[in-house]
Parts: sequence; structure tokens; C-alpha cells
Amino acid sequence: MNTAKMAEGLTLACPDGFHVMTESEKSGMQFFGGLPGECLSDPERHILISVGLKTVGGVSAFLIGEKDAVKKAEASIRKPMQKYGYRLLGFAEKSVRSEKAEGFSYEYESQSIGMYGETCVVKRGKALYYLNFYARRELLGESLDVWNMILSSAKWS
Repeated sequence: MNTAKMAEGLTLACPDGFHVMTESEKSGMQFFGGLPGECLSDPERHILISVGLKTVGGVSAFLIGEKDAVKKAEASIRKPMQKYGYRLLGFAEKSVRSEKAEGFSYEYESQSIGMYGETCVVKRGKALYYLNFYARRELLGESLDVWNMILSSAKWS
């Protein structure tokens, strides 16, 4: 089991096979919403995880919650992903270790491969953490087990 600092205040443990992606590996990726972040990849399992952090200030810090942020995240992903056959599967509450998260899942096609995506948002103080998971649909059962184990391993500081 390896650990990776994913964003200020968040460390994830991940099984062997994962590595933190280099800047050159991330350069070909598109972050909807422009969120910078760290990415983990397990090429053998075909799993990709990214984490973005957005700080909200002023009155917005009190008004914006996980539900608002996750609905906005879904809307920002939906439009550019239409060309990949984006299909929303639904919204659900999740847990990232001891923190409540709001999330949504969806399916799409990439290079004729059926894919599954999941995004969840955790709010801690003035910070919104966006955790994104991507896996092949054909490997979804095992991949979701890995994802849920990683979410339960989160360490907050």
C-alpha cells in the first residue's frame, strides 16, 4: 500500500500498481472546470483518479455546500462529454473516510471503450475537494472495490 498527498489536507492510500502521474503524463488530460490537481494511475487495472481543490471565500464559503458543488460539477462535465456519449447514472451520497461527500456517476465511450466515471465533492471549511474516478466498464466490479477502499483510506489534516 502506497500513500500519496493529493491536495492540501488530503492523503490517499492506494494499492500497489498505482503511481502519481508526472506533469508530462497529465499534459494530455483535460480538467473540466480548470481545477489543478494530482492524479493517480494504475495502467494495468485501467484506473485513473484525480483530485482537485477549490477554495471558496467570503459569503460563498457559507452558501456553497457539497450538493451545490456537485450539481455544478456535473453540469460542467455534461456538455463537453456529450461527444463521448455521456449518460448520467445518478447522484448519491458517499463517504470519504469520516467526511460526507456528494457525488454522481456516469458512463461514456473513449476510443470505442465503455467507460465509467464518478465524481464526489467534500467540503471542509473553505475548501472544496473534487475526487474523480475513471475505469473501464468491463472491469467495473473490481475497480469500484479499489475506489471504495481508496476513499475509506483518506487521511484529512
